[in-house]
Amino acid sequence: MKRRLRLASGTVLLGYLSRELLTKVFTTAIIVVALMEILALLEQVTEIMHRHLGLSGVLYYAVMHLPLLFGNAMPIAVLIGALLTLLQLTTSNEISIMRAAGLSTPGLIKLFLPTIIGLGVLCGLINDQITPRSEQRLAQWWNATTPDAATASHNYWLRTRDELININSLSHGGRCLTGSRSITATARACCRRSRPCTTCITRMATGMARPRGC
Repeated sequence: MKRRLRLASGTVLLGYLSRELLTKVFTTAIIVVALMEILALLEQVTEIMHRHLGLSGVLYYAVMHLPLLFGNAMPIAVLIGALLTLLQLTTSNEISIMRAAGLSTPGLIKLFLPTIIGLGVLCGLINDQITPRSEQRLAQWWNATTPDAATASHNYWLRTRDELININSLSHGGRCLTGSRSITATARACCRRSRPCTTCITRMATGMARPRGC
């Protein structure tokens, strides 16, 4: 009978502490995410309106950007939420009551552990599964709605092993490449050596002529 009573009281205390911690953590997370979302929208809303995407474009950007902001805000939200929970328990003398009832500090930490582990698993799933997909879709949507993306020169540089590749611009969500060329292959065709030297590669990349002695 005493064991059942102890288990019942432990379950009630676990539920109470978990509810208080989750309430503080998610309230803090909502506030932090809202502030970060407002700052992000203030930076991008002019560009979104310039692309004539309207309110739907603003909402789409905010929703697709939300998982990244949530993942960034959760560590500080958990820290602040835990501090607020312990502060509330201390100011209302609940910590003293639990200590008088025989609950030690390690026992109190054990009661918080399931909630902390659950929050860690939630953050891991969001950062590993949801955030990469949402950011990829956001990047594709952003590139696809860029005005005159095919005519705007961005001059991207990539390196794969011995190849130096230059891409003039990207469009249609990264599916269309414009003005791509292999600098190393061009230098290899112009250089008299079996393997193009650094001077030839640099001059071909900057648009200069091949040196005479090469």
